[in-house]
Parts: sequence; C-alpha cells; structure tokens
Amino acid sequence: MLFRSLGRVLIAPTHEQAEAKKGTLLARGVPQESIDSMIAGDPDTVGERVQALKDAGLEGYCFSMSDSYDLETLALAGETLSKVFPADALLSA
Repeated sequence: MLFRSLGRVLIAPTHEQAEAKKGTLLARGVPQESIDSMIAGDPDTVGERVQALKDAGLEGYCFSMSDSYDLETLALAGETLSKVFPADALLSA
C-alpha cells in the first residue's frame, strides 16, 4: 500500500520572500489557518518539512501552489521536491 499526501506549498528563494508571499495571501483574504497549513519557506525549509513526511512513511507528495503561474517558482518547487522524491523512484512504485 502506498501512502501519499496532498498539500499546499508556498516556496520562495529566501525565507523573507516566503514570508512576504504569506503576507500577500493574508491581504487578499486567505484565512490565517489556511496559510499556516501550508508547507512554506525557502527551499531548505520546504525540503526539510517534506523529507520529514517521507521519513514518517509518506511515499509520495502531490501539492498545489497559489502561484503556480510563476514558472520560476514552479521550477524552484520542482527542483526542491525532486530531491526528496526523485522521479525515477516514483515511477517504479
């Protein structure tokens, strides 16, 4: 049996930029509870949090991003999370 999760990621090159994105979401009316439930931060922070889920038994992580229209941010998320869940490992599961 595979254990996978669905979540939301908010990622930016720096912690400060990630915090600014949180502020923007809050200003747009996104509830604080929703923002707090995201895996958010710089690549190291996001990678560490997802790695902790993997270490706890998670075998895959499907995520959404509020700024997926930003190709640089999307690439950053892909680069970060592919270190935790390499594509070749997922394809063989």
